[in-house]
Amino acid sequence: MRTDEELFEVSKHVEYEVNQLNEYIARLTFYQFPKEELAISNSLLTAFTVYTRNLYLFFYATNPRPDDIVAAEYFNDPQFWENHRPVASPVLVESSERANKLSAHLTYERVKLASNYWWKWHAIHYGLKDVLQVFVTNVPPHRIVDLLRSFEQRWTWIDQLPPP
Repeated sequence: MRTDEELFEVSKHVEYEVNQLNEYIARLTFYQFPKEELAISNSLLTAFTVYTRNLYLFFYATNPRPDDIVAAEYFNDPQFWENHRPVASPVLVESSERANKLSAHLTYERVKLASNYWWKWHAIHYGLKDVLQVFVTNVPPHRIVDLLRSFEQRWTWIDQLPPP
């Protein structure tokens, strides 16, 4: 079991992942990259998939390793998180699986998926926003940094878009 101080310190890393994911989704949504900047666009897409996967595993870890940082450890009773977190949407589950095949590992499945690199990043953003809100509302306040607790202030841009 981690101490409150340890959880607070690692929450800075969770907040970083949350902030980075938000930034990459915004950039992928609003910036049109010219063909000569394909490498930059692909780099943003890869970063997006890695942050999506990391946050999915943080919130929905089923078999974490001892060194993994997971949301359940922020609660006195880890079962509380299991019982109160939103069910992962099919888009979130699919995005984590696709990230495993397309970004986290070099696989034969990547070759099959290469023709369909389309990501539903708005739906992923909404799904993670929902689970983040439940997390920051229920986690003891002294265990996470204020920037994580106030993540929604930086995520409002997506409200200007039509729902996924």
